[in-house]
Order: sequence, then structure tokens, then C-alpha cells
Amino acid sequence: MITHIVRGGENLLSISQRYRVSVRSIVDQNNITNAETYEGDILLIPVSTDSESYQQTRELADANELTTPKPKPRKPSPFAGKRKRFFWS
Repeated sequence: MITHIVRGGENLLSISQRYRVSVRSIVDQNNITNAETYEGDILLIPVSTDSESYQQTRELADANELTTPKPKPRKPSPFAGKRKRFFWS
């Protein structure tokens, strides 16, 4: 398994082509229910362990880790968990 952090502009097709795996294998491995990926999502990429293709895929993953910035933690919304009803008269 290789870990991939989704960058802006990437989608499942471009990620699958990058690692030479099928979109279906990425979807199945990560239990994805829709085709949307968001920047900062972490995906597990299933790869075969035969020596040559695994080495090439590992190099791609290492290059991705070096060029992908770490996602910034998001502040929780001040309205999270609070629901108010407003009645207009």
C-alpha cells in the first residue's frame, strides 16, 4: 500500500493513471461512495509488489510526499453543533 495525499486539481482518474492502477481498485480500497476527492484527502493506493513496477510506483509516491504540502488543520466553525430556528413574522 502507498499513501497518497490529494492535491488541488487531482481526481481519481489522474491518480489512478499516475500509479498505474485502476480507479475501481482505489475506490474499493478506500470505500469511496462518490467520485469526489478533495484537496488534502488521504488515499491508500493498492500496488502490486513485483519488483520493477513496485519500485517505480514507490518512487512516484516518494516524489509526491516531497512535493505535497501538509494540510493545515481547520478551525471548527463557531456555529458547529448549534442549530437555531428563526421565525419570521
